[in-house]
Amino acid sequence: PVLASQSLGSEADGPATAQGPPGLTDLNTATVQELESLPGIGPTLAAAIIDFRSKNGPITRVYQLLAVDGLGPKKIEAIRPFLVQQ
Repeated sequence: PVLASQSLGSEADGPATAQGPPGLTDLNTATVQELESLPGIGPTLAAAIIDFRSKNGPITRVYQLLAVDGLGPKKIEAIRPFLVQQ
């Protein structure tokens, strides 16, 4: 399992954000706009991720996102390097 403050992927260079280390997005605090910055995530998927998070509580494993319509293993692997949990 992924623990608090543990990266869900590799770190990338970028400006520091309130959501996590530079260049990374925290699935549990990200806004629609922040989720849309992930590869392959548009407004519909971003809203679906936030809806899933609201209904199911904090995301502790990235593969919980398989329950979100439109997110499959390939898309999850594409966004995984950009994710972190706090």
